[in-house]
Amino acid sequence: MNLPPTIVVPVYNEAENLKILIPKIFKNVRRVYVVVVDDNSKDNTKEVLSALTKKYKTVLHLKRKSKMGRGTAVLHGFRYALTHF
Repeated sequence: MNLPPTIVVPVYNEAENLKILIPKIFKNVRRVYVVVVDDNSKDNTKEVLSALTKKYKTVLHLKRKSKMGRGTAVLHGFRYALTHF
């Protein structure tokens, strides 16, 4: 298995931080996938990620129906990466 470099970012109400984090990742790392696992944020995370996924083609937004915690979000992101990349 040859998994591309992948970063999993669990989020809940992190819209403002994502505006900073995602561009910094792509400034410093080439050819990376960023899997953002959103636990049904109540702020404008969805809109921010929509714009970021258009600009950075290897950013993926996984939406979960409720807040289930950071640990399960990370596992969800890595499982997604392992089965889709």
